[in-house]
Amino acid sequence: MFALALAKWAPAIRVSSLRFAPDSACVQEPCLCSEPGLGEETLQIILSDEDGGGPSSSLGYRPPTVDVGYEPGLPRHYLPWPTEQKYHGLDAPLSMAHELGAYIK
Repeated sequence: MFALALAKWAPAIRVSSLRFAPDSACVQEPCLCSEPGLGEETLQIILSDEDGGGPSSSLGYRPPTVDVGYEPGLPRHYLPWPTEQKYHGLDAPLSMAHELGAYIK
C-alpha cells in the first residue's frame, strides 16, 4: 500500500526536490518502525486498532527544537493506520498519499 501511495506522488517528485527515503537506520526491507536507531524526524507508520476515525498523520515536520507535544509511547512523527478492513481497500493508497502530504513541510 505504501508503494502505491508513493506512486501518487510521482508527478511532484519528478518536478521538485521532494523525496521519500527510508531512514538511514534501515539496513533491510521492509524497514519496520521497531528498527533500533530510527531518527526522531522519521515518519513512522504504525497499525492502530483503536476505534475512532480513520488514518491521521501528525501534522507536518517539526525540527527537534520545536515541541510537538509527544504522546506517551508514540514517536515524534507518526501515521497511525487503522487495522479495520475498510482502510485496506482500493482507496487505501490514495488515503495514505493524502496523509503523507499532511506530514510534508
